[in-house]
Amino acid sequence: MSFERFRAWTRTLRVRLMLWDAAAVFLTALAVLIGVREGVRFALQHEIDEVLLEDIDEINLLLQEPRPDGDDTLFFDLDRKARGHTHHVWFVMLLDKNGKPTWSSDKGPEEPARLLNILSVPSESPTTRGGFRVIRSLLPKPTHERHWVLVGSSLEIANQDLARIDQLVSVIGVLALILAPLGGFLLANRAGPRNSTSGCRFAVPATSSTGSR
Repeated sequence: MSFERFRAWTRTLRVRLMLWDAAAVFLTALAVLIGVREGVRFALQHEIDEVLLEDIDEINLLLQEPRPDGDDTLFFDLDRKARGHTHHVWFVMLLDKNGKPTWSSDKGPEEPARLLNILSVPSESPTTRGGFRVIRSLLPKPTHERHWVLVGSSLEIANQDLARIDQLVSVIGVLALILAPLGGFLLANRAGPRNSTSGCRFAVPATSSTGSR
């Protein structure tokens, strides 16, 4: 009997309004939070890409400078630039015509093999490889052994920022899941009939007038 009452209660207009309101609030909050998360991810990635493009231009200028002492000063300057971006795990590589590394700064990836298919990506088009955001550009005076320059930066910091946003989204999602049914119940109570006795106010005078006759 209790199950039948519960089943009948779940089919009432008040319960349906409560569930609809709760679902609408929860889905709206979830869509907004996911949109914010993706917007932040796009902004962080775009900022990294802009910095890498500027680094490519700067390195190309360094490579065009005359160096009577040989490439030692060039490699020293590139290593110094990499050490100045230790927090971002920034690195630079020189690649041959086939895309294989011929020189790398001290902070390069531990597994350069992940970058070997970099030639499949158009030149000066940022892409993600092995947890790094990288970009490749043709050298001003390319040779077989020194044909491309590759610049990259770790995505670890950006991923940490996104992880904090994911935690915030999870907390707000749980709160919305808890509070949305309550809000839907309150709205359903306002929209539904308040009391069945409200219709008896007109029935009592009708009965008394019949009895007086």
